[in-house]
Amino acid sequence: MRLFYNLRVSFLIAIALAQAVTVVFNGFFLKVMLDGLGTSISPREYIPLSAIGSLSNLVFPFGGGLGVKVVYLRVLHGLDVARFAIRSTGLYSVVFCANSLAGLFLMLDRWHTPFGMTVCLFLGSVALLTTVSITTPVWRFCHLKFRFLGSSAGRVFEEFHEIGRLGSDLLKFFTVLFGNIIIFGLATYIEFAALGSGAGADFSVSFRDSVLLSVIGSFALLVSITPAGLGVRESISIVVGKCMGISEAQVLAVCLLDRAVNVVVLAAMGGVSYYVLQNRLKGGRAACGPAEKD
Repeated sequence: MRLFYNLRVSFLIAIALAQAVTVVFNGFFLKVMLDGLGTSISPREYIPLSAIGSLSNLVFPFGGGLGVKVVYLRVLHGLDVARFAIRSTGLYSVVFCANSLAGLFLMLDRWHTPFGMTVCLFLGSVALLTTVSITTPVWRFCHLKFRFLGSSAGRVFEEFHEIGRLGSDLLKFFTVLFGNIIIFGLATYIEFAALGSGAGADFSVSFRDSVLLSVIGSFALLVSITPAGLGVRESISIVVGKCMGISEAQVLAVCLLDRAVNVVVLAAMGGVSYYVLQNRLKGGRAACGPAEKD
């Protein structure tokens, strides 16, 4: 616990700001995805939706925040839930691909170590599989027999592989994702610095190692079997951190600090976002009120 004794307010503010930026990035990711489905939302919607969704993920497992977004978008914008579900599932391939490519780039000078080879093999496999899943044309699946699923199978594959033909939107997705990776890594770097990392200190964690740790740890968030990957992310980060020469106590302290600040930031943003979205829902219902009698 002595790692927390010298925490400075300036570090906490910097961490909070970095986490707030990731909420905005995630909201923009949602906006770009909805643009492809013919639904347009403004920053006054996608930022609050991102905050509420992230806050809900702290409570519900398996990305429960997605359900909150779907309900709002269905009520106010008439969202096609089936298409949204298929498209968002397909975009997980884009997220996995971006994280894997970033991880491979950061591991270039470590591939020859046992730890490096293991991580590179895992990340390379994920990058290859996700790239194939995004770019493989739909017609190649015609050789497979999905008769028992009927036309629904064709719709799923068509919608999923439409992602590979998004063009400039796909570039926007990757830009947002790589930006998020940098911000997550920056937040992790500041958290280590807040706990005493630095030149001449008892331990030192570089910015590159911070980004790598956050990239690999993020895979736990992409498969959220617990609320916000609680316990899973910490376990993965401790194992990876130990292989990078960072002690279990230091990694665990960073994870605890990150979650503590994250809860405060999302609670603050979530409270304001709830008020904003409630007003928009009331306004939407009023605009769609009962028709006048003849």
